[in-house]
Amino acid sequence: MTPEEEQELQALRLEVRKLKRALANAVNDVARERNIVTTQMSMNAVLTLERDKDRNYLKMLLENSDTHIVILDSDYKFAYVSDGFLRVLGNNTQFYELQGKSPREAIFAKTTKESFETINDYALAAMKTGEKAHFRIGKVFAEDADNAEYIISVIPTVNDTNNITALLVIYQNVTELTNALASANDANRAKSDFLANMSHEIRTPLNAIIGMSQIAKGAQADADKIKYCINKIEESSTHLLGLINDILDMSKIEADKFDLSLTPFVFEKMLARVTDIVRFKLEEKNILFNIDIDKSLPPVIVGDEQRIAQVIMNLLSNAVKFTPVNGYITLTVRDLDTEQCGVHKLQISLCDSGIGISPEQKAKLFSPFVQADGSITRKFGGTGLGLVISKKIVEKCGGDIWVNSELGKGSEFVFTIKVTEGEDLRKTRVSPEGVRVLAVDDSPFVLEIFSGIAKKLNLNYDVADSGEAALALIEKNSYDIVFVDWKMPGMDGIELTKRVKGSCTSVVVMITAMDWAVIEKEAKAAGISKFISKPLLLPIIEETIGEFITSEKGGEVTPPDPTDSTDGIFKGKKILLSEDVEINREIIISLLENTGLEIVCAENGREAVASFISESDTLDLIFMDIHMPEMDGYEATRRIRAQKADNAKTIPIIAMTANVFMEDIKKCIAAGMNDHIGKPIEITNVIEKLKHYLM
Repeated sequence: MTPEEEQELQALRLEVRKLKRALANAVNDVARERNIVTTQMSMNAVLTLERDKDRNYLKMLLENSDTHIVILDSDYKFAYVSDGFLRVLGNNTQFYELQGKSPREAIFAKTTKESFETINDYALAAMKTGEKAHFRIGKVFAEDADNAEYIISVIPTVNDTNNITALLVIYQNVTELTNALASANDANRAKSDFLANMSHEIRTPLNAIIGMSQIAKGAQADADKIKYCINKIEESSTHLLGLINDILDMSKIEADKFDLSLTPFVFEKMLARVTDIVRFKLEEKNILFNIDIDKSLPPVIVGDEQRIAQVIMNLLSNAVKFTPVNGYITLTVRDLDTEQCGVHKLQISLCDSGIGISPEQKAKLFSPFVQADGSITRKFGGTGLGLVISKKIVEKCGGDIWVNSELGKGSEFVFTIKVTEGEDLRKTRVSPEGVRVLAVDDSPFVLEIFSGIAKKLNLNYDVADSGEAALALIEKNSYDIVFVDWKMPGMDGIELTKRVKGSCTSVVVMITAMDWAVIEKEAKAAGISKFISKPLLLPIIEETIGEFITSEKGGEVTPPDPTDSTDGIFKGKKILLSEDVEINREIIISLLENTGLEIVCAENGREAVASFISESDTLDLIFMDIHMPEMDGYEATRRIRAQKADNAKTIPIIAMTANVFMEDIKKCIAAGMNDHIGKPIEITNVIEKLKHYLM
């Protein structure tokens, strides 16, 4: 190959390499463009999906919102409406029915005239001036509730040349918000009124306590005046304690810490205790009070005795408060049905001849911090919380509460609860075989109640509606016990008792709705052995018969002293009182002074532990306060239980504290205590606990 050919071949090779490089670059460029296009397509697809998603979200929001949107074009015709707006127009309105039409043409008939004209005026003004407007208005659409409320916003849109191109109208339904705000304001106002009322209610008994204390101090040797002052102080103190308990119960309800404590109890005994509390007021107003109990009611039921009693007490106290002098109150108990697992549904009603309740007042009865009638509250007093607390208790017991009443025609409060039947473990001293009793009362209702009780107890009994009829029966029959009413027409109970005791050896028990202390001296002189109060209840009759009848017919009758004295009953027993407040120690020691108890004191938990260690072999029981300096009652109890003394694990330790909620009682038991007594101290409760643990 010649040099020229060699040179030409090299030039061709160089050209081929250039072409290859150019082709490779072109291929790379094509691939790069393809990737860019693919990426752009993917990005566009993603953006489209996002836009569709946003659009769907926006549509969902507008469809389910109380805010409705309308867009009018520059010619004041409908250009857009949200689905929510179409929905509130009603009649399945579609957008095509509105599109291109003015508001007056399209929706005037479907809105209220007043609202349409107001919104239309604002919208036309905005189209002319270009200024926004926001205003509040009432019912807008024909299907709105009468109390509906809207906030309307009218917003014009302007282009670069300041020409109005469209008008945005926003309808925001604020009815629920307005109602919620009104309710919150009402609640705040009610709580403010409640606090003002509570200030008055609390200060009233305090004023009586302070005032009567000062009067008693100045009375000096006037024993009757001092006794009067002390009675008023006791009444005011009891009233004040009731107010405080209501407020504390309400605070537990508000905090949702309201629990029940289920225990077996005798329902009729609980009723007797409740009745005893209001007996004085019943006597004072001469109110006829009757109790009618279903014969199928189980003798022992399982429920929260304290809370059920609280409901009945609230309703009964209200009935007494609002029933005039010489009125009547009837408490009825019915066992409606028995469900599975032995659950009984009880219906308890209280009917009175009081002032009655209007429909407006009934609507407020069970609302917290709201009293049905402020003027009545000022006249009769009270917290206004009793019915609210009662409703909560009843609902916790699986029941309901309601009222039937007309203004001026009395009231009937009714509630239901669910309870289970408990095992009757009571040790009755009644030996029905051969026991014969006679009941004398001029009231057919009382005799009917007594007959029902006697049948339940399988007693051999007779009834008489007058003293003369009773004496005629006594001439023919021999009776172990004669139950005699005090006030009867013709021959009263005192005279009848004298004649009975003059002709036979029957024990005579007086039944009365009045305070027996009024006739105690005369009645005892006539031969009355015991007093029991009306209304008659089975446990009271049963216990009374058990006191007098021995296990064998013809046994000796030993009538107990009606005063049930506690003199010297705990002689030889020694207790430790752990209490840091001096006046509380003084009260306990004074109240138990006649019982024969030896009491040693400790002023804090540390002293209590030291006293137990040094005197454990002589101590029989410990009363333990909870809140004390240096060491509280919980820790003191745990340390006592940890001692090596023989009785460290068994000595009864009873909490004596103002902590009275269920969780407080459980905490005491968990710390090792046996029982609980709440402050302020009720001496009968203290004696009852001492009898249980020391006798």
